[in-house]
Amino acid sequence: MEKVSAFLKIQKNAILKQICGNCGLPSSGKKDLLVNTICDGILHLDDRDPLALKQSKELGLPKDVRLLSIDLGIKNFSYCKFVLPKGDYNTVPEVYDWSKLNVFDYYNNKSAQKPGEITATLIDDYTPNRFSEIAYHIATELVMAEENPIDVILIEQQRSRTTGSSAVQEWTLRVNMLEHMLYSTLFTLKQSHTGLNGLQLVTSSPKRMSDYFINCKNESHEENPTKRQKSSVIKRQRIKLVENWIDKIQFRRSEFPHNTPFIFQQTFGKKLKNNDPTPKVQKRQSKYIFDLIMADKHMKGRQKSDDLVDSLLHGVSWFSWMKNRMILRDILMNDPNKLMDTLIIIENNHSKFTDYQEVD
Repeated sequence: MEKVSAFLKIQKNAILKQICGNCGLPSSGKKDLLVNTICDGILHLDDRDPLALKQSKELGLPKDVRLLSIDLGIKNFSYCKFVLPKGDYNTVPEVYDWSKLNVFDYYNNKSAQKPGEITATLIDDYTPNRFSEIAYHIATELVMAEENPIDVILIEQQRSRTTGSSAVQEWTLRVNMLEHMLYSTLFTLKQSHTGLNGLQLVTSSPKRMSDYFINCKNESHEENPTKRQKSSVIKRQRIKLVENWIDKIQFRRSEFPHNTPFIFQQTFGKKLKNNDPTPKVQKRQSKYIFDLIMADKHMKGRQKSDDLVDSLLHGVSWFSWMKNRMILRDILMNDPNKLMDTLIIIENNHSKFTDYQEVD
């Protein structure tokens, strides 16, 4: 630990930030803070990482690692479920469930299943007691109902302001309320159920995720784009990136066998192939993924894909960051002189996934 810390302290800040960027760690601050961040996030990985813990078991085979990634919203609550077979980070995770919902419609449908109970419409009911009921139903349905326990739950960190605005919008406060209640509910379930003792709750930074997959400096047609314009461009790029991955996985797997950071489990993938035969070039980009994933869900409201895309990307980035942390931990502890070569290999491998212009 001390030798690694001493080695990192003689590196340039740019290299330390490069390590942080490839591991999903905060990359701001002075050198001492960066070194502490790297040591805490990489060298102490076994203390909290399900991948490392499940691989280090002495008895039995390594178990699958299951992850639930959530992009919070009220009318557009999206989630994606992954499994990493045998906890082997040299393979890619498999998506076995991916969907979105309006939490009010979801709660009404759940309440209506109780015999003899009359339910009131929840539209515009944003009271804390109502949100607490919704958070409980979401947590029990997405986590407790799983046949195999979830190991990691990622929840996208919610903003307090939009694109730097000085005002805090009422809708933002409502989403923040749901976020806090969902965390509290999940933590309570974890503490009260022995089967969830190993559950890891992770706050996922949307900026770190986006920076990892998208070059934030490109594709702006404005000379001095505003924050809102930049955000819109980056959102379109994320959608295009995921659309490209889906095209490779579903329709051109033989051409690109190793150029996607995830695959669909066989049953889920077959269902998607039957959902939407319309060529994607004939559709609005944001609507194509929605139609593909939500074809059999009959969801009301605006049909958009960015929430679905983000729930997928948060999960994909977590698996990639955990793999990179393990690789870099081994290098830093055993052969630190190979650090720069290893970073180059990591970034070259990552670039194979982020070139979304291969598909016309």
